Amino acid sequence: MKQEILSIIGQIRFLMVLIETGELCEYEIQFRTNCICADLERIADLLPEVDA
Repeated sequence: MKQEILSIIGQIRFLMVLIETGELCEYEIQFRTNCICADLERIADLLPEVDA
């Protein structure tokens, strides 16, 4: 799971570079962001519940 989290961090950093350089259109940014969110949700489902 640690490797998956590190991979998502890499995806976010790469996305930030692409946004900064203006290489992505709005649709591509939304698509990549949705993919990252889906990956995070999948990892969250694997984690145990914590009482707040």
